Amino acid sequence: SQSVHRVVVANGSEGEPASAKDRWLMCHRPHLVLDGLLLAAQALNATRTIVYVSDPQAIESMKGAISELATADLNLTTSIEVFTAPAIYVAGEETAVCRAINGGLVKPTAKPPRPFQKGVDGAPTLVSNVETLAHAAWISRHGAEAFREQGTEDSPGTTLLTLTGDCERPGVYEVPLGLTVEEVFNTVGGGYIN
Repeated sequence: SQSVHRVVVANGSEGEPASAKDRWLMCHRPHLVLDGLLLAAQALNATRTIVYVSDPQAIESMKGAISELATADLNLTTSIEVFTAPAIYVAGEETAVCRAINGGLVKPTAKPPRPFQKGVDGAPTLVSNVETLAHAAWISRHGAEAFREQGTEDSPGTTLLTLTGDCERPGVYEVPLGLTVEEVFNTVGGGYIN
């Protein structure tokens, strides 16, 4: 029987103004992202896996991590490609991701079909943010209960966020879900600059 062509994309295109969380993750924890990507690829029996990224430093970091995986002789069932995306706001929307990889204009398309129906190469495609894939890898290693130790009952876990502007400590931080913006700004960010 012929296998079905399926694609998994790690979406690291970060077009939101002043956001740096995905870039930080790909530069500082690239193997966590790749572990999540490979878990998704394995779960879907994907025939193609792609890291979609626009930041030059993140591109180099992901390529380096992919090279380390290749030399580790892990018997990967699929190779991991890096697709260089343009650094524009709409480039990270899931239909724009698929359209760009397919060689088209980097702009969203009308739906349906959605990427899970017909995306990259016309195949069913999972487009998942790099942070989501990193969470999947972490949960796979440590378990759901450990993940639920942070956050709230309805929103368990943590999230990465970028603090900028008039705070004492701008940067990228991992915080439990459930905190208000004011709580994050005052505690993690150190409050307003005096």
